[in-house]
Amino acid sequence: MERDITGRAVQQSAKIVSRVMERVTQKVPLGPSQVRMSREELRTEVHRMRGEPMLRLAEILGDDEIMNVLRKR
Repeated sequence: MERDITGRAVQQSAKIVSRVMERVTQKVPLGPSQVRMSREELRTEVHRMRGEPMLRLAEILGDDEIMNVLRKR
């Protein structure tokens, strides 16, 4: 059975959108696994943090790593 013109248009649009999404994910770093920080950038960000963000970072990195960064090791 042949699809009507609306069904074909939706299929073609879906193909175009999927290709665009593939190109964007190849070119743009998305998500935490794609982001890298140097040691100096991490040190600067930790020194600026206060309160809740600092607690969340301590949960991720661990208390020892945060203390090492704060001591400027």
